[in-house]
Amino acid sequence: MKFSDRLIRAIYAVNQDVAYEIEFEGGESARQRDMILAEVCLDAGRLTTMGGSPESDAEVRELCEKHGYQAVLREAAKHVSQA
Repeated sequence: MKFSDRLIRAIYAVNQDVAYEIEFEGGESARQRDMILAEVCLDAGRLTTMGGSPESDAEVRELCEKHGYQAVLREAAKHVSQA
């Protein structure tokens, strides 16, 4: 599955806004932290409200219908810290 450049930029932008607010317990691996951050970015329409990209939220919905939420989440986790 391939994310559009717009979606990757929106995930990165939202992550930059919310990552500092997330408190980790300390035992998480980097992959686990990225999965948590990705879920926060994709949840609750944040790509629209915080990332300014309703098109990205629509893309996520379409990808979830086609590939399933967990697959989309795993792919999104690859992009939380890179644009």
